[in-house]
Amino acid sequence: MYVLALFFVLFLGAAIEMMAMLQAAVKPGTRPILGAFIQAGVYIVRMCFAYMVMLSVMSYNVGIFIAALAGHGIGFFVVKIRALTKETEQQYSSPDCIPSKI
Repeated sequence: MYVLALFFVLFLGAAIEMMAMLQAAVKPGTRPILGAFIQAGVYIVRMCFAYMVMLSVMSYNVGIFIAALAGHGIGFFVVKIRALTKETEQQYSSPDCIPSKI
């Protein structure tokens, strides 16, 4: 059960970071009220996850604390890698920028 709790806290920490990216994922063509409801729903779920991680860490268990830190770190890494990959693809997809071979 302890290992399951560690993985669950790790997953929650990663999910919190990944859900932060979903705030801007509403398509520009959606109606404003629908977009606001989607963003509010994502925010509610993210805050529930954050409070669950906070309560887990308040158990003063070092393993849970490390799992929470690792989860947040992994989630942040995944979000930033996706953003950098998307940025790199956009740079090299433009006809003005053709990478030269060295």
